[in-house]
Amino acid sequence: MRPDRLPAPAAALLAAFLLLPTGPARAQQAGALDAPIVLEERSGADQPALPVVFGLPLPAGTLKDVPPLEVRSEGRVLPAAGEALSRWEDGSIRWLRVEFVAPPLAAGGVFRASLRPRSAAEPPDGTLELQRGESGVLRVDTGAVRFRTAAGAGELFRLDGPNGPVLAGPAVSRVTTAAGELRPVAAAAWEVERSGELSLDLKRIDELGDDQGRIVALLTTRVRLFRGSDLIRLQQSLDLLAGVHRLRSWRLELPAAGPGRRTWAPLPDGRLSVRRGDAEVIQAEADAFRFQGREIAGAFPGVVAVAPLTVGVVGFRDLLPTSAARRGDLLTIDFAPGRPGAELVLEEGFGRTVEVWLRAAPPRATDLQALAARLAAPPRPHATAEWYLASGAVGALAAARAGEDAAFEERLAQSADRVLAARERDPAHHFGLLHFGDFQDGEHSLAYAGPLQQEYDPGVVLIRQFLRTGDPDWLDPALELAWHYADVDLTPQGGAFQHRATQHHVDAWIAGILARSLADEYRASPQADGTLAGELAWAEANWGAEAAATLADWLDEERARGLAEAELQERLFEMVGFHMVRKMAERLEPPARSLREYAERLSSFPEARRRGYTDAQAAFQDFFALYGGSWDEFPAFHTDPGAVPDERHQSGHAVVEGLALAHLLTGEARLRERALAFGAHHVRREVPRAIAALVERRDENAELLHTRTAAWPLVNLDVLADLSCGMPGEESLHADLLAAMRDCVAVLASVPADRVRSSIHAGITLEGLARWHRRTGDPVAAACLTDLARYWAKTQYDWQEHAFRYRAEGPTEAYPGMSGLVLYGLAYAESLEHDEDLWAVIEDAWQHLPQRTGYAKAFAMLYRTAPLALERLRNLRSIRP
Repeated sequence: MRPDRLPAPAAALLAAFLLLPTGPARAQQAGALDAPIVLEERSGADQPALPVVFGLPLPAGTLKDVPPLEVRSEGRVLPAAGEALSRWEDGSIRWLRVEFVAPPLAAGGVFRASLRPRSAAEPPDGTLELQRGESGVLRVDTGAVRFRTAAGAGELFRLDGPNGPVLAGPAVSRVTTAAGELRPVAAAAWEVERSGELSLDLKRIDELGDDQGRIVALLTTRVRLFRGSDLIRLQQSLDLLAGVHRLRSWRLELPAAGPGRRTWAPLPDGRLSVRRGDAEVIQAEADAFRFQGREIAGAFPGVVAVAPLTVGVVGFRDLLPTSAARRGDLLTIDFAPGRPGAELVLEEGFGRTVEVWLRAAPPRATDLQALAARLAAPPRPHATAEWYLASGAVGALAAARAGEDAAFEERLAQSADRVLAARERDPAHHFGLLHFGDFQDGEHSLAYAGPLQQEYDPGVVLIRQFLRTGDPDWLDPALELAWHYADVDLTPQGGAFQHRATQHHVDAWIAGILARSLADEYRASPQADGTLAGELAWAEANWGAEAAATLADWLDEERARGLAEAELQERLFEMVGFHMVRKMAERLEPPARSLREYAERLSSFPEARRRGYTDAQAAFQDFFALYGGSWDEFPAFHTDPGAVPDERHQSGHAVVEGLALAHLLTGEARLRERALAFGAHHVRREVPRAIAALVERRDENAELLHTRTAAWPLVNLDVLADLSCGMPGEESLHADLLAAMRDCVAVLASVPADRVRSSIHAGITLEGLARWHRRTGDPVAAACLTDLARYWAKTQYDWQEHAFRYRAEGPTEAYPGMSGLVLYGLAYAESLEHDEDLWAVIEDAWQHLPQRTGYAKAFAMLYRTAPLALERLRNLRSIRP
């Protein structure tokens, strides 16, 4: 990320616009749509005309409805189509999904245009016809390909081209484990997810069952077809709902019609391999692949073709091990593991999305090479930084100005490079179906051993830099992180896995040993009657009514997630065992320094030994046989197997803004689904529990309070309320989000400033209150915000270290990251009412904020709200001599 690429200072009109008040008090400015569009060819290969999709923010009042659109460039007019992604409170469109067919671009070329309402009423050229047949069959004719849905077990669709069949039979998906194939439990129906003038999106969800008929996974398939085009985009998401599975294959089978003798495949060096007959490629390592048994350095471009079908897999190497194989007329893409005898262990909560492009046309060398280049460096149509900032839809961000705040821009760019470079250091963790996109930790406590689950949202830092600069180099890794967040860090139910997943695997393994002993103890008890009620009665007899009631609450949560009665009976013992392990862990003093020491010391507790956990080395032999690795090379995990819901899904550090913005910039439906599921989970579970716990601690006169537990939801729900505002089908969720935000504000306003525990809690509380005030103008939030800001600046700023102290009590270190969390709230409070002492702290802290870091969490803490703080500071400096 080079700061020398920042644009020139924004025009005076933009600067004046940014000084306008925001939120409800801001004037609604209506006007004709005339938005700048930039499309850069970044793959290094000439590109043919191809459809592109992106999201464009609009100022409030610009468009109430979406008219026919066009893209104009130097006298050339291209038809475009739009769709609302979110709306302002006045009902006008806040974010617009835009689609058009980009013209051919030479390697490194740039297309500049403007988006406007269409000047003529003629529809775009080509065909896009949808027909509904019997038994729910959908037929789509694009003029270049005829697509027909299928409903058989695993069968997806059939394809015909203008010259005959493209597929000899239906495309098929298969998910196979060591225990057998996971099969659809019932015929899945296709539905029209989105119907536009230039493209059509179809969707279906297959519920996959194991050999006992239990639903254990969801396979969601999305298909996009384009008017007049032979291109088809296919996207699949696999989500594990229950159990531990040894995945042997997740494959897409495409029976090509009349494929002839040749198989085509571009190679990393730009050459094209054309082979007779069958062929196979396996990307088994991050930096090497095998093609026809020969190892080749680099990443396979992910494109193969057998006439009349070309297939391209986005991020082929990122899914390793992945393979593509042609056997006779069958072309198979195996997303993982892709090689005989290999397995991946997938657990409840696992998710991954893959994207495949199909072209129903005979392969040509230039087309294959262009597609390979495009998949490696996809086009990113975008507006200019001036447009993004002036729209008001991305928050009040400060424009990135060359020469101004140079230290900030330089340190941020250097830190981003260092953080992103860390992904490449350890292919065992940073590549593959399970771990691509992670940041490894291990230098802090055991709770941080393994993947860092995107705490404080480093992705939103990158997206905000893209919005401030208009440079798509910032957007690429931000979208990668957003997809990782959507697939890996969020559970299918909407919860967010935390960084404790690796440690909790040790806990869960020990808990399983205890659970088996507890089950034997129950079966020998008078309460044993083979029912869940009998188990709860046994628990009450052993640990009291309160413990039994807590277990019943936990079991109700698991029942709501779909666990059957027999599974709940097993889960009760696992819950008791896991709870016992966590309680023993709290008594370890001093804390263990490694996972091996942790496991060994837990085996010394009498309650563990009494229930069979006596030898950590022997107990974990099967653990390493299942997951691989050893004590010295401990495997890293994302999903959290903890049986106790309170321990498993904690969203205290989870920030969803990068995910929501990624959806708005791309229009990707999967990202929206996951973001809104996250919001619904907050409303249903996180907010009520956070408020109840905070009120209990407050009323018990606990000295210092963890206010971030209610403040993080306030930050999250703010962006989700924007996302759902005025959108059909999301009205009820939108109302629930706003109500939950009000509840969070009410409890935060009841906490005196001197009872906030640390600068982390203060910073997130200040940000949440500022967001609420910006949305509503609530005077209660303003008063609470101002009190907390002044108190924190007066009592917690270390003038020698030029940063805020970590904790409120006692001597404690000061960290620039604390300033990064606090500064936006302080600057917002100062913009409401001037305080000379507060202003002095803000100026000093900002001057010393920029730091280099390569640690993702520190990077996000430092810089996630810094552009918001800078915008306030610039405005304040104009009125503070």
